[in-house]
Amino acid sequence: MTMPGTRHIMRQIMTLTSCVGLFGSLILAGCGGTPVGVSSVERYNQKPYMGNIPPTLTPKEGQDVMVMTLQGRQWAVVEQSPQAVVGKLDHRSFQAKVTLKAESGIVTILSDSYYTSADRQREPGVPLGWLKNLQADLRTRFTRKAAQK
Repeated sequence: MTMPGTRHIMRQIMTLTSCVGLFGSLILAGCGGTPVGVSSVERYNQKPYMGNIPPTLTPKEGQDVMVMTLQGRQWAVVEQSPQAVVGKLDHRSFQAKVTLKAESGIVTILSDSYYTSADRQREPGVPLGWLKNLQADLRTRFTRKAAQK
């Protein structure tokens, strides 16, 4: 036999335990999205995120889409040509630099970024979430641009 209110207390403890577990999972997932170290950057750039350029677009239109994609996510465009667009973003603990390289109908998203840890250690890092967002935005913008033709 349980005392009155015991079920309520047990339910609150279980809810709190679940919330703590969920919070811990989110923290681990967030950490897993930011690999750091020289080898992490090298591994990413060997197999970077990519996107297809519709064959109906001109090189200039492809360049415009890459520029709009970076600017749409608040990246500063520091260099641009039909072959490559370079963007920089300093946000949170990242000094991020990305190169959108267009070649043979494919855009590769290359990273040259640095992460500063809580103890002020600066090391190469890959902001995977940001790069994944750029990849998704490129796909959407290329599709829209091609549909306008």
